[in-house]
Amino acid sequence: MEYLVTTEGFKKYNLILNNSILAKMNYIGWLNSTHPSFDINNKKNYLLDKPSMWKSNFKIVSFNQVILEFNFRWNGNITIKWNDNNHVKIVTLRLQSIWKSNYVLYNETGNEILIIKCKYDWKTWKSNYTITESTNLISNHKEVLYLSLIHCIITLKNMAAAASA
Repeated sequence: MEYLVTTEGFKKYNLILNNSILAKMNYIGWLNSTHPSFDINNKKNYLLDKPSMWKSNFKIVSFNQVILEFNFRWNGNITIKWNDNNHVKIVTLRLQSIWKSNYVLYNETGNEILIIKCKYDWKTWKSNYTITESTNLISNHKEVLYLSLIHCIITLKNMAAAASA
């Protein structure tokens, strides 16, 4: 399946499948790029918990249960601990090509789960993302995973921009 993540302004992202919005990610506040809110099926029951101001690591919590745990590594990879139906999976997000800003999500055995392609429009200064599943991913938290991956890519781009300044 192919999902599309579109940008409304610089703070609102929509996850779209077959021309219908499945979920939204909003950055609240003027300069907030670290704590998005997630609106999935018009319910806001996912919270982003960032334990440290100095690290980029964060957790997604739903009803006091950690669903996703993101750990940023020094080499640019992001390790994700994914708790789905009391089954813990460990997946890794890696940059596939630096020139096209494509990212790939790999499972524990190194098999490709999905590809995220970034398309930046220089006229509007907005990025749109295409998420293509390599295998049919079945999860109760697929929407929040996909939007969290987009949040990770935005965080990596902001870190690269800050380092080059």
